[in-house]
Amino acid sequence: MTRLLVVLLLSGCQVDLSGDDRFNVGNLAIKNQYQGHARDGSIGISIDGDGNDAYKLTTMCGGVADLTSIAILWDRRGDDSYEIVFTAPEKADGWSDTPPLGGSSLYPRSNEFRDDIDALGLFLDTGGTDRYAGPGIGAGDGREWPSHRGPRAWGYGLDIDWYPPATR
Repeated sequence: MTRLLVVLLLSGCQVDLSGDDRFNVGNLAIKNQYQGHARDGSIGISIDGDGNDAYKLTTMCGGVADLTSIAILWDRRGDDSYEIVFTAPEKADGWSDTPPLGGSSLYPRSNEFRDDIDALGLFLDTGGTDRYAGPGIGAGDGREWPSHRGPRAWGYGLDIDWYPPATR
């Protein structure tokens, strides 16, 4: 029971079942650590079930794990767009220290328990025709992009059509 309570306290989950959503689109004050992000041993999950959605993401977003955590962003179905933007002091190369869309941050060894626990970031888009825009992001419609940034930093991105379009 105690372990279950600890897991629940360290979990964050957002679920949106349908609708054409705009996640942070038009937000000029956008920073980081949202939309399926986890940090410090937590679990962060963002699930969108259906709809033609638009996402505006920056570093540490979109299924990015940071410091021994598990992060997931899953967009089940819809013709979606993912805009990757970076603001100072983040790097503008598209693959900064914490890559978006299924990545994990890489830290030097600290000689503590964190050195023995993986960070796992996962991004899934499983239906629709999708658009990815941003500087050197490496993601794309119908593609996969694995990331192994170090001995304890794993990430995986996949855009595949598993679910057919919804009948409306």
